[in-house]
Amino acid sequence: MAAALPGTAPMIEVRDLHKRFGHLEVLRGVSLAVQPSEKLVVLGPSGSGKSTLLRLMIGLEEPDQGEILVEGQPFLRREAPGKPLQRGPRFKSLRRDMGMVFQQFSLFPHMTVLENLILAPTKVLGMARPEAEARARALLAKVGLADKLQQYPDKLSGGQKQRASIARALMMEPKLMLFDEVTSALDPELIHEVLRVMRQLASEGMTMVVVTHEMGFASKVADRVVFMDQGMIVEQGPPEQIFRQPRERRTAEFIEAVLTHI
Repeated sequence: MAAALPGTAPMIEVRDLHKRFGHLEVLRGVSLAVQPSEKLVVLGPSGSGKSTLLRLMIGLEEPDQGEILVEGQPFLRREAPGKPLQRGPRFKSLRRDMGMVFQQFSLFPHMTVLENLILAPTKVLGMARPEAEARARALLAKVGLADKLQQYPDKLSGGQKQRASIARALMMEPKLMLFDEVTSALDPELIHEVLRVMRQLASEGMTMVVVTHEMGFASKVADRVVFMDQGMIVEQGPPEQIFRQPRERRTAEFIEAVLTHI
């Protein structure tokens, strides 16, 4: 696990997060801190609250109760259900420091890959188009898509679309990347393309929170693995502990069930 330096705030910290959708309680008092450069993998069955946790971290959902800090700065806070939501004074700038890649490809279909990548930097950051294009070309080369910059998304394979989505998120030079089951919609032979890019990011020191069922990736890349079930963190620890000597029966049952299907 990436150790925190003395006096260094976590890259992101969630405290006592609660979230409901109607009668369904999706998160029940989740607390978690991710240190700079840490690679955190979140595992759990469908409906355990993993994706909701990521969406709360980046401000796409609002907590019913709890607090989120980014680099020690207030990001989102609600004291109790029914109380007003409080956004930190640096909410927008802190949000720009985070990138997220979703399960379903989120590229704009009417734009080329290049246009998809330069949209946010030019519109949000005010970056000059030549600079944005140069950055886009470099990032597309990094993810193995140097020859696809003028293609439209419908001409790309699923793996290529997901790699383009990663490159688009990196255009904003985020300090933290969130990945929400980014390989689950891919054919098996395309999964390795995306995982290779994610492993490269990890090796370069990017802080990452990854929701995935890819056990091989988790065991090789993660500094820490968190297992969630029914809206709570059941267990967390280094990969070797979670996969080989889980302390909780529910964790062991989940790991065994997943591994028997690999």
